[in-house]
Amino acid sequence: MKLVILSLFVVGAIGCGSGGATVDASGGLDSGHAADGPAVVEKDVGAVADTPIGNIGESDGAVDAGVAGGAVDVGVAGDTAGSGGSDGASGASAASGASCASLPATCGPAGNESCCTSLLVPGGTFYRNDDYNHPATLSDFYLDKYEITVGRFRAFVNAGMGTRASPPAANAGAHPRIAGSGWDPAWNASLPVDTVALQAAIAPTLFPSDWTTWTSVPGGNESRPQNSLNWYLAFAFCAWDGGRLPTDAELNYAGVGGDEQRKYPWGSADPNYTMASYDCMGDGIAGCSLADFVFVGTKPAGNGRWGHADLSGNVWEWVLDCLGEAPMPCNDCANLRDPTSRLNRGGGLDNPDTYLSSAYNGSDMHPDESTPEVGARCARGKP
Repeated sequence: MKLVILSLFVVGAIGCGSGGATVDASGGLDSGHAADGPAVVEKDVGAVADTPIGNIGESDGAVDAGVAGGAVDVGVAGDTAGSGGSDGASGASAASGASCASLPATCGPAGNESCCTSLLVPGGTFYRNDDYNHPATLSDFYLDKYEITVGRFRAFVNAGMGTRASPPAANAGAHPRIAGSGWDPAWNASLPVDTVALQAAIAPTLFPSDWTTWTSVPGGNESRPQNSLNWYLAFAFCAWDGGRLPTDAELNYAGVGGDEQRKYPWGSADPNYTMASYDCMGDGIAGCSLADFVFVGTKPAGNGRWGHADLSGNVWEWVLDCLGEAPMPCNDCANLRDPTSRLNRGGGLDNPDTYLSSAYNGSDMHPDESTPEVGARCARGKP
């Protein structure tokens, strides 16, 4: 089953980074790999956009999450390039973020872990989308173990955030090594007018009610992924939570296990329904339903090299990048060129297993658009 992506609210001027540049923290040349996918259709990959490449930028010292001592908080990130890591969870983790300040620990296989747990991803070099013509080198960063949950997003909504009256501050949510990657005040007009409009946007009546994880009052979905997020709301949430959206390279790197170049986050074994929610079989019952948006972290057999859950399946996850060619060489890079389309990757609950591969290019949508198949997770700076 596939859902047609529909625009829920389209307002304001839309830009993709400062000056529309493709940014590489090393100052390298732009060329090479392009992300596939139609701009406003089904969750299928289609034609590649032939987008001219813009200027190269360097880090402007943007503020991101991270302080010394292992606990992630808002501070200046001091990332350094690494060389990979060890199997399993890194051991360097922290529960952080404003969204969990008063949220009970309900995530993970036993439902007793903080939904804000963030795990270290040691930096290193890998080949993007398993393409040996497109190496990328990343610095250490933290990536949240779990997708943004309904409970965490509820804290954001209850705080009055994510509206035109309470947008992120200028440059909030910036990648510490990518200039122009923070919040642009021109995007304020693309946020809902108020909290009522925000809740309507994330619980659209265009889709069956059993495809909507949001509820107007807390209920049984608090540990399911928050779906129907457009790119602006995902960005605004992560910025408010003391983090940022990961780059496409970062999310891909976590999915392949860095230099291990895994076919799937868990390794080379073919997928089954204990590893991920896909094919509308996440709950073990044929047919798409709310239960296929599984509680985050409840399929630990599918965890990635560093312990991250649900990197494939459940919901597609927004990334910072725009559609178009990726920088070459890529050193903590992101494509900020295309003003009309942002990428997401990972596959969703209703996609076949071919979408779960870490080599799969992902898909793209207009940043104003949302669909029940799409959510997000946040990245953070290295303490």
